[in-house]
Amino acid sequence: MTSDADDLKLRSYDRQKRLVWMLGLAGLVPLAAIATLLVAVGKGNALAEPILNVFRIYSAIIVAFLGGARWGAALFHSLETTIPGQRVIAPFWAVIAALAAALGILMPATYGMLLLLLAHCALGAWDSLSASSGSLPRWISPVRIVLTGLAVFSHILAMIAMA
Repeated sequence: MTSDADDLKLRSYDRQKRLVWMLGLAGLVPLAAIATLLVAVGKGNALAEPILNVFRIYSAIIVAFLGGARWGAALFHSLETTIPGQRVIAPFWAVIAALAAALGILMPATYGMLLLLLAHCALGAWDSLSASSGSLPRWISPVRIVLTGLAVFSHILAMIAMA
């Protein structure tokens, strides 16, 4: 039999999971919409390049946000680790995400899109593996796999539209 405190904790936990799902999906709606718009206007349209730039900027914002989340998780977990060098390695990789986001905007469009796509994949894999190892909640793995898949699909759609 569970106590009222346990029930309250489970309900709070379920609300957190639902909120993460809803915010994650809502955050990807603009990315998918912009990719769809690129398909609709086509490569030859004068608006295609500005729309692609908006796509890259929004994608970079997501990558930087995810890198910041990893930075926070790394700092939190570095207080608990006894592994030599672990306090430096995880925050270092989190900063790399922000640098990849900036480069994804500054590089020529084709290379920038590819870099952003790879950054989404790397961050999704890192989050999923971290959930498997227990340094992130286990429920985050399926969330990140789905969200990463949708982000990758949007990138592929946008790249096909611009090919």
